[in-house]
Amino acid sequence: MSSNTLLQVAAYIRVSTDHHDQEESYETQHTYFTRLLGTTPSWVCAGIYSDCGISGTSREGRTGFNRLLRHCEEGRIDRIITKSISRFVRNSRDFLRALEVLKTNHVTILFEKEHLDTAIVQNDLMFTAFGAIAQEESRSISANIRWGIRSRGPRGETRNIPIYGYRYDVSDHPFQVTDSGYTFRKVQIVEDEAAVIRRIFQETADGSSYISIARSLNRDRIPAPAGIVSTPRQARFPPQNGVLKPGITEGWTARHITQIIRLERYTGDVLLQKTYRPDYKCRRTLRNHGELPQFYIRNHHPAIVSRELFLQAQTIRQINSARYARHTAPIFHPLSGRLVCAHCGRFYRTRNRRNRPIWYCASTTQDNGLDVCHAPIVYESQIMDLCARAFAERFLTCSSDPECPGQAPFSSLLSQLETVVQADDWEQDTAFLQKQLSALSENNTEKKETLTALLHHTEQYWPALDADYELRREAIRLLRSAGGRHIGGGLAGSADANASADRSWSGSISEISTQLFPRYLKAFILSITVFSPQRYRIYWFDGSCSDEDLSGRLF
Repeated sequence: MSSNTLLQVAAYIRVSTDHHDQEESYETQHTYFTRLLGTTPSWVCAGIYSDCGISGTSREGRTGFNRLLRHCEEGRIDRIITKSISRFVRNSRDFLRALEVLKTNHVTILFEKEHLDTAIVQNDLMFTAFGAIAQEESRSISANIRWGIRSRGPRGETRNIPIYGYRYDVSDHPFQVTDSGYTFRKVQIVEDEAAVIRRIFQETADGSSYISIARSLNRDRIPAPAGIVSTPRQARFPPQNGVLKPGITEGWTARHITQIIRLERYTGDVLLQKTYRPDYKCRRTLRNHGELPQFYIRNHHPAIVSRELFLQAQTIRQINSARYARHTAPIFHPLSGRLVCAHCGRFYRTRNRRNRPIWYCASTTQDNGLDVCHAPIVYESQIMDLCARAFAERFLTCSSDPECPGQAPFSSLLSQLETVVQADDWEQDTAFLQKQLSALSENNTEKKETLTALLHHTEQYWPALDADYELRREAIRLLRSAGGRHIGGGLAGSADANASADRSWSGSISEISTQLFPRYLKAFILSITVFSPQRYRIYWFDGSCSDEDLSGRLF
């Protein structure tokens, strides 16, 4: 490579938790790398890739890391800068695979903490050793945490948590020291909240249903907590679809009641190691059913309810759990996570699957005494036909159009899919808009509002698009292999694929609805906002949207 050639340089950031100090670490790193990439004359910023609150022991769920390697394979990146090997990856196998991807695609990487640069050092054994050290560090941290729980548990040493009903001690002596020297912060009872806790436990023990308890609390205008165990922080990125809109309060729900009556901490006791992870590489948390020892610490902090009342509530809870337990795994449908209520912002759910499937807003079934949402139900067949019609009008080439004779009905669709997949400019778009915002003066409020809105849209559009990247690639491969005409057999996973492939796919509404969408709807549609059974707004994969009105239409 010529010395005058500008390098496409990317940075990678990973913080393993979403705690406040880790968030500050992310912001500090982001500011540092933004300045570094923007001020080095021989570099062109290829974007800052990041994963927040994600472990480095596996590639699973690491969107930023996987996108980084994918873009290296696509030739978009020449060089990577990251803080350390442990921030890059904590798994020796993944580390070696990543290095192989970078080496194959002539991409160099600098690990600043270790002062290791593959542009200078070509010793694979050295990098393997450092990767093994990073993995061992992760294993050691995990082992130390488990050892700490098992060694402190028998001595009754554990920290307090400011759950609903408690707050951290604000006196002049807020810390307590045990006989063994363990120090932890004390908690105080918040009497107004404690009265609510006692009421919930008593009404549960008396046989009241969870929803009736929630309804009575809402009727008495008692504020519901933002979180039982902790108060959620404001997200660093704009909120995604499926959550309540700002300003809408759902009040007390059966979920709140369930969470409260499960907590033994309200008796002043603490049960340690309720959950565990099988090993340090596993990201799944499992409930401890005897696989590991548990430790029950009595009189750890002030009690709000008696142990007798707590046990009575547990008896009721166990009966309810056995009665309403779900014995089948959830089934995901093409519209799952796609239908969004325009009134409250939540996802629609489905029922009546065996007959005529119905979709409804989750807020309408709370029955907790608050009218959070009045969104009507919609029928799946109607939604699928609506989407098929809108899809055909927007993306399919009419084979009878004199301007495109002989073209397959989906040639335009294939072209647009390929364009979106090849663009894939999440990091670059975000970096460009942030740079534009930082360069604006404080007085230029109008342009700042415009750029902020555009940045908000970008930070919502690209994550939603990337979530179904592989499905979109699969759709492209199918359309390419079909040669533009015969794809009927592969769409719905038909067992008689050869027979279906012998005929031309016309792109009719019925074929789209019954063959294309059951498998590939999520590749084309990011979300569907439901205003009413007649009015919808569809957000497409290409960043556009269309308003659809069923008034006067016949299906």
